Amino acid sequence: MPRVGALAAHRPGALGEEYTRAARPADLAAAQALHGCGVAAVVGAHSHQAAASIDALQGGEFQATFSLGNLLFDQKSDRASSALLELRRFKQGTFATRLIALPNLFELANGELARKAGAGRAPEER
Repeated sequence: MPRVGALAAHRPGALGEEYTRAARPADLAAAQALHGCGVAAVVGAHSHQAAASIDALQGGEFQATFSLGNLLFDQKSDRASSALLELRRFKQGTFATRLIALPNLFELANGELARKAGAGRAPEER
């Protein structure tokens, strides 16, 4: 079975550059080193911005998603985005991945809280 490595580091320079979607050369080198150890997929977190796509390296033999962004963080969508990565493993030892973009949950929650607060006021207060 292929191995999946998760790189989750939240400190500047650890994995990914702040507020970018693209991998740096150092990130690609780290992913290649992991692939050399038998890892077939690398999933990273750090940059506050979700990757726009899954990088299929070496003809798709190796896949990397360098950032899933912020699942829930107090930043608006102009600075932060998020995604989920679906990874399915099959009996024959292969796997498939799918990147699913998510809305900014911080903004959704704030909008819902504001809506509920407004609905609780008397009509003359609105």
